[in-house]
Formats: sequence, C-alpha cells, structure tokens
Amino acid sequence: MEKNLIKAISEYKEGHPEIEEIMKKFQMAQDTYDRALASIGIKVQRTGPTYTLTTGGRYNANVSKST
Repeated sequence: MEKNLIKAISEYKEGHPEIEEIMKKFQMAQDTYDRALASIGIKVQRTGPTYTLTTGGRYNANVSKST
C-alpha cells in the first residue's frame, strides 16, 4: 500500500509541476521549526501527586470480588 501511495504521489507531481513550486514555499529548516515551536511553547510545572496529572485526582480501581 505504501508503494502505491508513493507511486500515486509521484505521478500526480509529474502531471502537476506547479506542486513542486508550491511545496517549496512551505518548506522550512528543522532549526527554524524548533525555534518556532519554542516561541509558542508554554512550560507548565506542577508539583504534588502525579496521579492528579492524568486522572484529575480520581482512581478507578474497579476491583470486584470474584464469585
């Protein structure tokens, strides 16, 4: 399936050469991408029990006695 997808993309790009020029406008270097992410990133530091980070402080053990 992956090979079929790659082939379809290649064929589309051959039939539409303007795609290559459009894609160049959206290309950026990895360091530029990392800086962009760092500029919008929000660092959150929390202290306390870790179970509150994922479950809101609730446990759901759902332990039932086998009969």
